[in-house]
Amino acid sequence: MDALSQVLAAVRLESTILSHFVLRAPWGLHCPAMQAIPFYAVIEGNAWLWIEDAAPTLMHPGDLVVLPTGQANTIASAPAARVVSLLDALAARKMPIWTPGDEPSIVEFEYGGRGRVTRILAGVFYARSRDNPLTRELPPVIRLNGADAHMLPLLQAALRFVADECRERAPGATVAAARLADLIFLQVLRSHWSRPEAGSPGLLRGLADARIRRALEAMHRAPEDPWTVPRLARVAGMSRSSFADHFQQRVGASPKVYLTRWRMQLAAERLATTRAPTARIAEELGYRSPFAFAKCFRRMHGVAPGRYRRQQSARAD
Repeated sequence: MDALSQVLAAVRLESTILSHFVLRAPWGLHCPAMQAIPFYAVIEGNAWLWIEDAAPTLMHPGDLVVLPTGQANTIASAPAARVVSLLDALAARKMPIWTPGDEPSIVEFEYGGRGRVTRILAGVFYARSRDNPLTRELPPVIRLNGADAHMLPLLQAALRFVADECRERAPGATVAAARLADLIFLQVLRSHWSRPEAGSPGLLRGLADARIRRALEAMHRAPEDPWTVPRLARVAGMSRSSFADHFQQRVGASPKVYLTRWRMQLAAERLATTRAPTARIAEELGYRSPFAFAKCFRRMHGVAPGRYRRQQSARAD
């Protein structure tokens, strides 16, 4: 498996919500900041969206906005429309309010007055790991417009699926919703990275360089190896100093930092999905000292390995 496929496989969405918003003007909804990635895709009508300290932007049918940092945001029928809390509006209708770790769900939400209808496919993506090589590289706002030939058919199909499931409640709907959310998220990433302006340092820019790609794929194939800059430079076919500078410019991190992040991403996945002892996971990822591994894991993920495993187990239960 190539490096990009490995990273995509490791960045798994733990929970999602796919919602069909049926909104009649006038309407305005404020969503607070969250530890997840909200998105809105306009299917019919128009909607204004804005985040703090930014001017409102008008969304048309086929437009999709993703907020990778989970910042607070507002959507409305017009910039001057009265705005209420989305959480309060959901609670008033006895509808589920998402929290990290919830099972995938599908909901239909109606709100507003008696004016023009806007239909929005809304949702939340939540990845288990707080720190991974892909979402770390994303900007605060990603906007894909209706001219994207790949996104619109997928979003329309997703909306039809959500609308049908809200009516029929067929068995297996939540699993199907999770798979559909994975597909939407993957397509968002691919569409974003294919755009010329998405050229900031990161994994994708590193993989685009044949020499840096060889080094990245070596680290991904054997993350447990004691990789050093001189050794990676030989893999890349470059001098040590040239490799180190080029890697930093392309990837946006030193080889050592990138390798540590990748090891911690793998560690989080193994802690959450296996019963392997922490000491064994540490050894499998190249750490001779479980203490050094635990210290690094806490720095990356905010909690100790044992506590992280217990949290993931509790969510699964």
